Amino acid sequence: MALTPSHRHQLEMANIAANDAMRAVAMQRHRVDHGTMADDAFFAADGFRREVDVYFMLLALRWLHECLLAADLTQDAALVDALADFDRALPHARDMRDVREHISHYIRDKGNLQADGTAPGRQVRGGALAVTTWLGQGRGTIFVWAGKEIHLDLVVPVAERVYCALRDVALAAAPRPDP
Repeated sequence: MALTPSHRHQLEMANIAANDAMRAVAMQRHRVDHGTMADDAFFAADGFRREVDVYFMLLALRWLHECLLAADLTQDAALVDALADFDRALPHARDMRDVREHISHYIRDKGNLQADGTAPGRQVRGGALAVTTWLGQGRGTIFVWAGKEIHLDLVVPVAERVYCALRDVALAAAPRPDP
């Protein structure tokens, strides 16, 4: 598909924003396991700080996902596939971010994923908001909240793959100076 100058510019902007989002994802993932003592001073226990870092990581993942919608501009097969892989590998990331971002609605049982007609696999029950579980070895590799889970060890590799796909498409689409 031939890209217009406007589409190339949009793709470049998506790549720049995705770069920031990718760095935020990696930073927050690192913070989940390696927060500082200064960070911990704000929380009653280590787990609470880690939860907050996961919530910010979910937000950064959503920023990255939004940038990937540039796939619509190019219909590049590698980018479309990378986006599909992202959604398959981190299926609950969007819902977890949405619940956290709109927590006041979910507390009152008025969240979008609490509505009648919500697909059973996406539905969120009000009681699930109070339950947080860390599963896995060491400090925990799976975070469970609101009836959803995210495999933390997959986050950065999956995000990097999809970011690299977008970056490669953006670089290939960039105008080349005449020799």
